[in-house]
Amino acid sequence: VNRAAVYWKADVKPEQKESVLRELSKNQIVDSFTTITSEQSAKKFGEKFSKVSSEKIKPNKIAKFFPEYHVMNLDHQKAYKSGLGILESFVENSLEKFPEIKNISYGKSWIDRYVGILLGLKSLGWFLIASFLVASMIVSSSVVKTILFSRREEIEILEFIGADDRQIYLPQIVNSMLLSLLAFCFGLSFNFIGYTQLKDQGGSLLSQSSIDNLTFLSPGILVALFSLSI
Repeated sequence: VNRAAVYWKADVKPEQKESVLRELSKNQIVDSFTTITSEQSAKKFGEKFSKVSSEKIKPNKIAKFFPEYHVMNLDHQKAYKSGLGILESFVENSLEKFPEIKNISYGKSWIDRYVGILLGLKSLGWFLIASFLVASMIVSSSVVKTILFSRREEIEILEFIGADDRQIYLPQIVNSMLLSLLAFCFGLSFNFIGYTQLKDQGGSLLSQSSIDNLTFLSPGILVALFSLSI
């Protein structure tokens, strides 16, 4: 995309348009302007309509329904490749500064629906994380209660001979921690295998720049996650 269309509000005079265009042209990302008249817009519509229908439309009869607008020819290097959000900021600032402009379209509005889907998937992911965390706590507590119930006679004997809580429960805690560490390493191994496979063979799914930005969880985060599970 190296162009952006400037649409005007109703009853904007030609001299006002020229004044706004002069101000817009001072920005470094704007190279030049092209005027698209109502007749040209109607003609383009008629050509597109003829491809999907056998009916013919005369542009001069429908020209009044199409607005005149101006096309900004952009410097692609400065508008897109010199940093993120430059074109978006230019559009927002222009709409705030010039009330004569109704809208500036630059061909990216279609991506909003995909961004919405990705945000929905992200929310779903956090919901699943929270659900699995709660479920793991419930399952873990049930397992602990089941183990203690099955060994209630042994615990009663230990209490009867004067054993304190640490002597009774510490072996169970250590055993649970070892089992948790084993399960954590097992799951971590599967995740790391998937990560390496994606790095090596993910070219068909992601761009090379996206693959280069993929990193595995840092040791600090892994320790924090294991501590949380414990």
